[in-house]
Amino acid sequence: MIKSELKKVRSLLDESVKYVVPEYQRNFEWKKDQIEEFWDDVSSEPVFLGTIVLDVNNEKEAEISIVDGQQRITTIFIFLAACRYQAIKLNSHDLASAIQSKISFIDDTSGKASSSKLIPSSSIIEVFNETITNHDWDGKSFNLKNKQRQTNRIKPLYDFFIEHISKFNKDDLSELLKKLYESTFVKIEIEDTQDAFDIFERTNARGMELNAADLLKNYLFQNNNSKKTEEDWNTIIENSSGNVLRMIKYFYVSIFGLVQKKLLFKLLKKYGENIGASKLLSEMKDFSYFYSIIVSCSYESILEWAVESKNDFFRKEYEAKTLNRSLDALQLFGVTQAYPLIVKLLTIIDLTNDKDIKEKLSKKFREFIYMLEKFHFINYAICQRPGNQIEKYYADKCREKVNKNNFISFIEKINKELRDEKLVKEGEFVEKFSELTYGLNSNLIYYIFDRLNNIDRKGGQYIEIYNSDKKLLRRNYDIDHLISQNMDNYNFNEDEVGEYIDSIGNLLVISKHTNGSEQNKNIKEKLDTFKEMEIQNLPEVKVLINEWKNEKMKTSDEVIKNINERTKKLAKRAYNDAWKI
Repeated sequence: MIKSELKKVRSLLDESVKYVVPEYQRNFEWKKDQIEEFWDDVSSEPVFLGTIVLDVNNEKEAEISIVDGQQRITTIFIFLAACRYQAIKLNSHDLASAIQSKISFIDDTSGKASSSKLIPSSSIIEVFNETITNHDWDGKSFNLKNKQRQTNRIKPLYDFFIEHISKFNKDDLSELLKKLYESTFVKIEIEDTQDAFDIFERTNARGMELNAADLLKNYLFQNNNSKKTEEDWNTIIENSSGNVLRMIKYFYVSIFGLVQKKLLFKLLKKYGENIGASKLLSEMKDFSYFYSIIVSCSYESILEWAVESKNDFFRKEYEAKTLNRSLDALQLFGVTQAYPLIVKLLTIIDLTNDKDIKEKLSKKFREFIYMLEKFHFINYAICQRPGNQIEKYYADKCREKVNKNNFISFIEKINKELRDEKLVKEGEFVEKFSELTYGLNSNLIYYIFDRLNNIDRKGGQYIEIYNSDKKLLRRNYDIDHLISQNMDNYNFNEDEVGEYIDSIGNLLVISKHTNGSEQNKNIKEKLDTFKEMEIQNLPEVKVLINEWKNEKMKTSDEVIKNINERTKKLAKRAYNDAWKI
């Protein structure tokens, strides 16, 4: 049975029931835009706040599940906590206690607050309980250890309300609370849990394609609301690297090919109805495991998988590092379109039991990822080709049948197609490469000199210059401006060569120690120092010395000419050597 009635917010807060946000609900996600709209409404006059759907068929007595409306209800509690703090600042403890009675149940023997009237989303519950519903909280400190993500969902909203009521006196605050309490909403009560799931889906699916992950969660819990479902879903979330919607989309793409966001939930639900919700959840969990390996930026995760999978090839540390280096580079370029295909191939390797075949497939896979790194560096990191074209290509490849028997020929065909049909030509690459500057993307500069310095180096010979961990990246190496930004040691001024100083042709990655001692020196002095200190370790230093040792650097024209020539040589060496496909 479903019944509805118009109610005031006051009645919602005065009910002797506990409101619970069920597990199938999405996270608490209201941000500045929604909060500003909420504030504009409740601070002006009593308003209609929309519809709230409640499932009264809760196994626990005096608990009601929120089917729709958790964002508004949670926000009301955060708003009340801000008002409570302002009342305490005004020494109006009676008003603060009255507000607390709306937030939590009051023990009728001690007069103290007991449990909260709202059990919020698990995405905020610990911080919410320690701050918003806690009468003893100081109203200022959000310093719960290891709960930063939860804090980031609550604190900006709380701070917004605090800022807007900070100058209210007691009368102003009382009037504001009256407007909230007198505001109305349509309360819909349902008594069938299946109705709850269906209403949640219908009320959130229309025009809300970004909520596909939440709708899918609702569907999975609807069909198997168990502890294991909750644990598996949490694993999927944890493996998604902070973007579960993208990962779920890529799961679908890895099986069926390209999909529009607005159709994602509908098609996944249809797939789940065909194979069963439990099977769908299991497949998504398996996909998320391999997805987490490729997005982790950690060769240790590759090693752990290799041990578990009995993969002797990737048990070798230098092979795991080589693979991770390429995956790390794809993240640097912002390339994710290939992830569904990469996971698909990695899964085939994992399921292969024959040790010799697994070894061959693993080696081919590592070579393939390295090829993807080089292809995407040329086409996308440098030449900025539109990503939607290659996304369709990879999605179409996911639809092709591939197994351990045709694995190698499948990859070789992709290699040939990318090289022969899609790779940018050298002329365009050189032109775009020449536009690279220090300020545009310093991480990319580190990466470029990492690869240039390591042409043909393998295993323990590799000198790691680029690291996605920014703290490690800048610990050992610096980017040096060869013609320094300070013009004191030259016969020309900055205006004459300014636009060329940050060009990649005037940049060199060297050790932090050397860079610290060479700043602002004349280029000829730098070359002498480089020859003594760096030439044995960094091949690009030797290349620079050979190119510039006899070049004239006295006039601005000479400097500009040398920078431009070095830029083109770097570009050609990059295209034909370091990133040659």
